[in-house]
Amino acid sequence: LVESHGDDQVEALLTSPTALAAARASCVRQAIAKDAASSTAIKLFRDILKAHRALPPAHRKLGDSMVKQEFRQHQNATPNFLFQFERQWRDYLQQLRVQTLRGEPVGRALSDEDIMALSDEQRNALAQALDPSAPAADSSPLEGIYKP
Repeated sequence: LVESHGDDQVEALLTSPTALAAARASCVRQAIAKDAASSTAIKLFRDILKAHRALPPAHRKLGDSMVKQEFRQHQNATPNFLFQFERQWRDYLQQLRVQTLRGEPVGRALSDEDIMALSDEQRNALAQALDPSAPAADSSPLEGIYKP
């Protein structure tokens, strides 16, 4: 109660049984909403890892590590951000499923904008996937590998 209402409000709540019941109900609703969002994210995470089974081993390894990193990094994000985050991952999952069902090569070419939007860590992981002999922590990981 103190986390969601503050010290002064808790003092007032303790003196009024009706206010205390309402505060408890509010906390329970917040916990249920958080659990529901968490279970949706967990299901999406698992579904993506299952879809990665159709990828070649090197791509699967890279994809699994990136998915794990992204979901771990954003597990405490705001609800507004999580909505967009989950929507983009659902789109990715849908693309994987469609391409797998059609027997098409899985994935798509990265545009210059896609590559520029990647973090340094993601660019390093991509460079490693494209050329396993490339140094892991190069300052310009795609130099010589990716040519726009």
